[in-house]
Amino acid sequence: MRSVKLSLHGSNNGSEMACSNNDQGKSSMTWN
Repeated sequence: MRSVKLSLHGSNNGSEMACSNNDQGKSSMTWN
């Protein structure tokens, strides 16, 4: 699911990916 959201955020694809990789727990909260 996170990958899909990342695809939607093409402008910040790199930043979003880095955040998800560094903080998976926090990233899930952000996506929700």
